[in-house]
Amino acid sequence: MFKIVRFPSKLKPLGDVIELVLDDSKKQKRGKDMQAVGWIHDPVNGAKIRGHKYVMATIRFKGHTIPFGISLHVKQQDCPDLGLAFQKTTQLAADLIKAFTPPAGVKVRVLFDSYYLCPVLVKVCRSKKKALRMSKSDAPRLQGGASRCLKLI
Repeated sequence: MFKIVRFPSKLKPLGDVIELVLDDSKKQKRGKDMQAVGWIHDPVNGAKIRGHKYVMATIRFKGHTIPFGISLHVKQQDCPDLGLAFQKTTQLAADLIKAFTPPAGVKVRVLFDSYYLCPVLVKVCRSKKKALRMSKSDAPRLQGGASRCLKLI
């Protein structure tokens, strides 16, 4: 499911910080017989759209952005028909973090918005000794969650 990313030798990441950025994205679909399509809220236009929801991870390093992984979120009611086990978007994000193995000698900072600050992601980041950060605009909405996040950095 995931493809291993190799860093070009000219980037020389030794001693640097790599950022693993997590976010979700929605893609509107028009097909009537397409699998795993459902109604989802699109915060960009404030409406519900019929489409797919993806959880994505990209790597930011020295001004370069490198796609790392993408997972399709399938709604719980669609999983039995597709023979899939249901996974929340936060679990899909945790799986992307688990799959990322950075080059030796670098620090990893995982960036995400407040939606992803949950015990599942905190646990996987602690187990892989990765620092957590979330966007500043989300921090005031956490009501105590922000302090949990800041202790890991």
